[in-house]
Amino acid sequence: EGQCAEIVENCGITGAKIDINYEITTNGNLQIKNVIFNLKNAEFISDKAHIDIIEESKNTVAKYLNIGNDLVVFYE
Repeated sequence: EGQCAEIVENCGITGAKIDINYEITTNGNLQIKNVIFNLKNAEFISDKAHIDIIEESKNTVAKYLNIGNDLVVFYE
């Protein structure tokens, strides 16, 4: 979660609450179900449009965690 927060902050969002929902599979692997960013108390610190910052953040987090973009969700 800390690394995801840093990634999102580098994209231009601070103060987002992050929840990573996962399960441990029967063979002991970690499987990420989704990553949820709550932007209720977040602050946008970039000149880019909010939608562009969110999209960039979503893509970067998904790539870092090696999951699909559809598993990274932002709520405002």
